[in-house]
Amino acid sequence: DEVLKTTRIEREFTATPSGENEALVEAFDKPTGTNTSGNANRAEGITIEHAKLSRNVMGAKISWTSKVSAFFESNWSAAGSGKDVTSARALEFRVARRSADGPTAPPLNFSVELVDASGKASNQIKVVDYASLLSPVHSEVTLQTVRVPMTAFNGVNLAAIRSVRFVFN
Repeated sequence: DEVLKTTRIEREFTATPSGENEALVEAFDKPTGTNTSGNANRAEGITIEHAKLSRNVMGAKISWTSKVSAFFESNWSAAGSGKDVTSARALEFRVARRSADGPTAPPLNFSVELVDASGKASNQIKVVDYASLLSPVHSEVTLQTVRVPMTAFNGVNLAAIRSVRFVFN
C-alpha cells in the first residue's frame, strides 16, 4: 500500500497520509522549557526559545555549537509514565534551517530517538536518512516534514514512550 510507505520530502510541509493514530508531542505553545502537556522539557548544550516562526506557526529556535551532549528532549509524559505509540506508523516533525547558513551549506544532520517510561533511549536515527535539510534560498522560514517510520526505532517499549529526544551530533 503506497500510503503506508515512508515518503521522503525535500521541501515544504506535507500532511500525514492518514489522520489515524496521531498524537501531538509538542506545539511550543507554553513558555520555553515547558512542553505542551505541561511537563518540563530537557535541554543540554543548546540555546532554545519557543517563538513564532512564520505567520501563525509556533516552533523552537534551537542553536548549538558543541557536539558533545547537545540535545533537546520533549517530554510529553511525566517521569515514570508514557504513551502507547504501538499503533503509530511514523514519527513526524517539521524542521527548518536559518537563511544565515547560506545556500551552499551542507545538509543539516542530527539524530532523533525515543525515550520510554523507564528512561531507556532507542537507537539514534539520523535525520539525513529521511530528509535533506538544505538551507533556504530566501529569507522566509521553510519548514520541511521529516517522517521516520516507527519500525526504525528499536530497544524501547513503544507501549510507554515518554519523550522524543533530538541529539545534535
